[in-house]
Amino acid sequence: MDTFRLLADEAYKRNGITSFWFGNNLYVNVADPFAADKVMKTSLEKDEVMDLARPLIGNGSIFAPVTIWRPRRKVLAPTFGQKTLNNFVKIFYKQSAILADQLQSVAGKEKFSIFNYVTTYSMDSICETTMGVNVNAQRNINHPVLKAFNGFCQMSAARFIRPWLHPPSVYKFMPKYSTYIEHSQLLNNFYAMMSMKTVIATIIRNYRILPAEDQELNSCASKANVEVKYEIMMKHVDNFQIRLEKRSINECI
Repeated sequence: MDTFRLLADEAYKRNGITSFWFGNNLYVNVADPFAADKVMKTSLEKDEVMDLARPLIGNGSIFAPVTIWRPRRKVLAPTFGQKTLNNFVKIFYKQSAILADQLQSVAGKEKFSIFNYVTTYSMDSICETTMGVNVNAQRNINHPVLKAFNGFCQMSAARFIRPWLHPPSVYKFMPKYSTYIEHSQLLNNFYAMMSMKTVIATIIRNYRILPAEDQELNSCASKANVEVKYEIMMKHVDNFQIRLEKRSINECI
């Protein structure tokens, strides 16, 4: 982080723009907001250095190549509409109040890093708004997902400033590579399970899940329904099929 801070300071000294050689690549460092706005609107393709974070972010959202990101933008745009964001205000307010309480304990004392506070707030807000899951990372700094995220970011930053570690064929022989993969897999598994939970919750909220064949409500039918609710996330169960029946407006949960 000290290296990035020095690069930012150098850019400020040179009217917001400076350049530097990094290995055999020339980079332009932009700190002026108006210049950054122009660059970001015209230079859409990501640099190869973005591949360092690919094990975590994959081709999600703005991190994807232009050929993938551009078609998805039209689909994602309504998600960030004002009406949708208004529904998230209560969540932002709740998480902001927790953040304020957390900062109260260090206010007026020695200097401290705000990174962990911002990271935990962001994780709680993003997970609750996009996936409907309250991770409660702000009150649990030892949360395994939070520790994996911080570890992955630190290792990626350390790798970024060492060009000789960029090639995967080299990095995989490093002592910390196994830890790097563990962090990545934990975060990906967490996201996959939360996404699946969101999908299932949405289905159950709008539909009643019924057996494919009309059956009396006996113990066998009840057992079959329980199997579907549990196994739908895990594996296919005995070729068991279901029907979805739309819930009425008053019945939606």
